Amino acid sequence: MSDFTSCVLRAVLCAALLGTAGCGADKPEMGSVRGKVTLDGAPVSGGCVISYTESGRGAHAMIQSDGTFELETNEYGKGAVVGKHRLTVVAYDGNPTAELESDRARLLIPHKYTQPDSSGLSVVVSAGKEEHVVLELEK
Repeated sequence: MSDFTSCVLRAVLCAALLGTAGCGADKPEMGSVRGKVTLDGAPVSGGCVISYTESGRGAHAMIQSDGTFELETNEYGKGAVVGKHRLTVVAYDGNPTAELESDRARLLIPHKYTQPDSSGLSVVVSAGKEEHVVLELEK
């Protein structure tokens, strides 16, 4: 399984699990979140960004080759629900489904950025507005 495919599957699974909490008939207020992920100043050229909210309605995005991303939800499409989102970044080199000790899979960023409680990354989404964020990761 490719890095891209594995990341997509993880993001979709996470977003689906997060998106089921508090589901209702009405679409919540949404805002747009676009940004860029860098590691020591250089663009991260693949992987995914996942957001976590108190309401359980998180969002996800694939990181493009130039490091840019745009959050979206499975249920409501492009954008993210209004409120504070804790963010994580996941980016692997090689086969991310291989065992961690394997040379075939290597996390490209420090592990702390893969966990919402340790990443230190967040964004506040406002209704109808577009937020621009730069996630500046450091080794």
